[in-house]
Amino acid sequence: MTRPHATSRWTRDHFPHPESTYALSKVLSESMAEHISTWSGIPFVGLRFSNIFTDEDYRAVPSFQLDATSRMWNLWGYIDVRDAAAACRNALEADTTGSVNVIIANDDTIMERPSAELLQESFPGVEVRADLLGRQTLLSNALARRLIGFDPQHGWRGGIPA
Repeated sequence: MTRPHATSRWTRDHFPHPESTYALSKVLSESMAEHISTWSGIPFVGLRFSNIFTDEDYRAVPSFQLDATSRMWNLWGYIDVRDAAAACRNALEADTTGSVNVIIANDDTIMERPSAELLQESFPGVEVRADLLGRQTLLSNALARRLIGFDPQHGWRGGIPA
């Protein structure tokens, strides 16, 4: 006999449908953190990092510009390694409860083209529910800002190393 809470708790809608082993590991880790926090009261902050870039990685950015599909897997998002490190420190110091997951992404995309144009070309017909200004990120970092004080300071537009 199935326990009543098991039927309602573990439905297909409860978990996202991961499409890679990496995605599966994220789903499992976040679920485990939620359970441990519920059982123990230990707070967890899960950091969902966008593609982490170093100064060396920025050298490849010009090659992305001609083919929007080359970076659409991540909605053209990125985060500088220095800001990723700051997010880790902020998460450890944050006064939180429970288990929460936040996106760590820069405020802009890795592309020169406006975000609305990238969306229209790569995902035609997708409903856009807010105004997209310039090259703003399509990965909302708003919760990370509120919860852990995340504020990206470094980006590729500051200059690509020679």
